[in-house]
Amino acid sequence: MAPSSRYQELIEFQLGPAIQRIGEGLSAVRSQAALDSLFAREGVLNMLNTRYLKYDGSRPPLMNTELFGSAWFVEELHYVKDADEEIATLGNIDTRRTALVDERYRDQLGGASASMDSSARVTLGSLATDSLVYTVNSSHGGIVVFSAIWYGPDWKAFVDGKESPYARADYVLRAMAVPAGKHQVVFKVDGGAYHRSASSRWPLPCLCCCLHWVSWARRCDATSRRPGGEGA
Repeated sequence: MAPSSRYQELIEFQLGPAIQRIGEGLSAVRSQAALDSLFAREGVLNMLNTRYLKYDGSRPPLMNTELFGSAWFVEELHYVKDADEEIATLGNIDTRRTALVDERYRDQLGGASASMDSSARVTLGSLATDSLVYTVNSSHGGIVVFSAIWYGPDWKAFVDGKESPYARADYVLRAMAVPAGKHQVVFKVDGGAYHRSASSRWPLPCLCCCLHWVSWARRCDATSRRPGGEGA
């Protein structure tokens, strides 16, 4: 399945309902703290690093202070059998703590385990349409989820200059096992087809499109269609 189709399904089955829930809860919001509480329940929005949400064209955008940032270590890995299970489970987990990974990508994570490390940090140093550069620092190592859309084999990953495997996680994102210590993680494009169309694509979810999803989400019956099957 193409990344654009997968992302469209994420909108339909998870993001659309999440935005609806926030909209329905706005009538009771009287402070930023109350708004934070609404956003804190929406792990799919937060894993996509959604900073602003425009719900009402006559009002300023809503500010989300609960977003996860550009990348984070998770405490648990949960493997699923196929795309149907992955997208159905996604809305029922704490995406800050747990990463969902299709069984077919188990080898790419090399048997690594996720664990709690309060000192772990990941920072995004630079980004472009064809590259992302992170600094990862941790005492124990583990699994890092990157809030960057998974595009497939055209994107290569490197840890300290050495090519390293990574997996698709949380239906549309990327995950990688990173060892303990301080490391540079680089994602970059290695594919002519991508370079020919790079001007029309972007490695991070551009969630300004949330500005337009609300009217669509109100019309969408998320239970009327099924997501992509096991081969997705």
